Amino acid sequence: MRSPLLLLHIIAGTLGMISGFVAVSLLKGSRRHGLAGTVFVVSMLCLAASGVYLAIMKSQPGNVLGGTLTFYLVVTAWLTARRREGQL
Repeated sequence: MRSPLLLLHIIAGTLGMISGFVAVSLLKGSRRHGLAGTVFVVSMLCLAASGVYLAIMKSQPGNVLGGTLTFYLVVTAWLTARRREGQL
């Protein structure tokens, strides 16, 4: 299956790995760490969403579940990281 969506999936995965490594290597709380983390989150959401769609097209229910779970975990982790002191 060679499609633009597959290319997006591959690029998002590569960018996610690179930005994740950069975010881990930078000082927590720094502006660059936050930027790398945001790039990581966006790339992971694109990766998960495109993976779910591709899995639906190929009738792979296990991968649909895995991609959906990944999307959920990334969103909830991002929401937790964005929460400031004293917010509910």
